[in-house]
Amino acid sequence: MREIPASKITEAVALLCMEANFDLSQDVVTALKKALQTEESPVGQEIIKQILENAEIARKERVPMCQDTGFAVFFVELGQDAHITGGNLN
Repeated sequence: MREIPASKITEAVALLCMEANFDLSQDVVTALKKALQTEESPVGQEIIKQILENAEIARKERVPMCQDTGFAVFFVELGQDAHITGGNLN
C-alpha cells in the first residue's frame, strides 16, 4: 500500500493554484501577441495589450492576473492501494 502524506497533497494543490493565477503558458502569450497583430479594432487591441500587461505583472509580482479568480473544484480519484496519512482530503 502506498502512503501519501496529506501535507504533500495540500502543498501540490496550493502550488498549482498559484501557478494557474500567476503564469500564462507561453502558447497563450504567443497567441495573444499574434491576435494583437491581426486585431483591427482599436478597442480590441487595447484590451489585448492590457491582458498581456496584466499577465506580465502577475508573473513578475506573483499576484493573480485577475482579481475575480473564482474558486477551484477538484475531482480526486484515489486508488484502493493508496492511503492518506497525517490528515484527509477535506
